[in-house]
Amino acid sequence: MKAETIAIRRRALLAVTLGLVAAAAVLTAACSGGSGTERDAEITAGEIRGGSTGFLHRPVDRVAPDFTLTDQNGERVSLADFRGKWVVVDWIYTNCKTVCPAFTAELSIVRNGLGERVGQEVQLVSITFDPERDTPEAMKAQAAKVNGDIPGWSWLTGAKSETDAVAEAYGLAFEASSPAEGAGHSHEEGAEPHQDTMFDHTALLVVIGPDGRERDRYFGTGWSQDLLERLEAKLASSDSPILAQPVSYQPSAADLLDQEFCC
Repeated sequence: MKAETIAIRRRALLAVTLGLVAAAAVLTAACSGGSGTERDAEITAGEIRGGSTGFLHRPVDRVAPDFTLTDQNGERVSLADFRGKWVVVDWIYTNCKTVCPAFTAELSIVRNGLGERVGQEVQLVSITFDPERDTPEAMKAQAAKVNGDIPGWSWLTGAKSETDAVAEAYGLAFEASSPAEGAGHSHEEGAEPHQDTMFDHTALLVVIGPDGRERDRYFGTGWSQDLLERLEAKLASSDSPILAQPVSYQPSAADLLDQEFCC
């Protein structure tokens, strides 16, 4: 096996592991203000599904922190703008070669499964934590690359202070992992990032209800079918005028990656 392939797989495993390890602390904070119990902060091996692409799901009930960022069209967008819809939020950076492409492929599966409901009842939101490189233009190019430049899928960036604040509010952890010791990369506002800089980061996805409260958190990868089924159940239980659509066969995230849906 090529050294580059081994390195990529190692980084992917590390990112998933970071998500699972961070889950306990994040979930404790997420549930501390409401109906959560100590059990909500426990993680057991039996709850990590999917083998090498395992994920952990946790129900959550807390007010989702609001934010205002800039979308791929250069427009300022707030979480409050999506009130009344289910909002699915993940964190990526466009230079990522491991977990982020998997997340984007998973969201593509969800988008395809929900069809016209995306944009009407469900809003997909991908937020960068590398805004120095992920300008609105870069986010728009990434969106177009995965056929995701649609009204129902917002690709958000902003000043580093803004994206950092959102990451902190939701418990997303990230750290530059290369080049060695972060050479050439600065976290200072306006600094020019090193083009080869990669990040280790929490593999996190958050589902926010129409009332602006967090309802679900996913850690790891492989969650697309589980999320799709949960969203369909939530939508079917609402008074939506749009009829629920049956789910036909959906390609796996691996299939989408093979088709170069992602970076």
